[in-house]
Amino acid sequence: DELTFEPARNGRSTPVFRAGLDGQMSYLRLSETSEASLGPEAVAHEALLSYGAHVPTVIGYDAFDRVLDRSVMLTTAIPGSSLDDAMPTDPSAVLIAAGADLARIHQVPVDGFGWVRRDDPFPARLSAPFADWDAFVTNLTSRPLDGWFDPALIARLEALAQLAPADPIHAALAHGDFDTSHIFALNEQYTGIIDFGEICGAEPTFDLGHLALHAPAALPFILQGYASVTPLSEDASRQIAAPA
Repeated sequence: DELTFEPARNGRSTPVFRAGLDGQMSYLRLSETSEASLGPEAVAHEALLSYGAHVPTVIGYDAFDRVLDRSVMLTTAIPGSSLDDAMPTDPSAVLIAAGADLARIHQVPVDGFGWVRRDDPFPARLSAPFADWDAFVTNLTSRPLDGWFDPALIARLEALAQLAPADPIHAALAHGDFDTSHIFALNEQYTGIIDFGEICGAEPTFDLGHLALHAPAALPFILQGYASVTPLSEDASRQIAAPA
């Protein structure tokens, strides 16, 4: 059998390669640095599958490959293409199914807020560096924003950061980069969600807000599917996309 490798387009922050063996396609993921482990990502995939989400299965994981100087993980391929590459004639059913899976992703608990810690190659649970949501938001909004956003939007972001939530926020797993480029379909049927390289501990509307920014037309269908698994609060629309 011939084993082949080629760079994959997906995986903006994580090096990803397509691995073909005897006609079967898999994906080889390398950690961003020698210090950052893919162990937490492997744990996340296992948890997501147990919650019924359609995500790649981990075929193999090496905490540290001395030749590559990286943590290495091999996963199955989700069939089909991303919606960015091949949008169905009517994408509503695919988006509704993806919304249901997003709700399942958000059922996975995380100890803390922020991007998931990657310093443990064999974590028992997913953890993140900030003790509460306020600390995570303060960290995000304390970074220099000049040059990235116009002054009016910066003022709005700072005001939103000060809004107190109605109820205590519990950390849950967020995809971290959820948009239509990571939703896959085949023959106009939903097949799954890929690329968990930006996973974090957050509140549920974190992913929904990201989608509202990058693919607003998809949001109503995603919300419909989401609500079929986890009902959304009356305040969710304000948290997802606050009015200007």
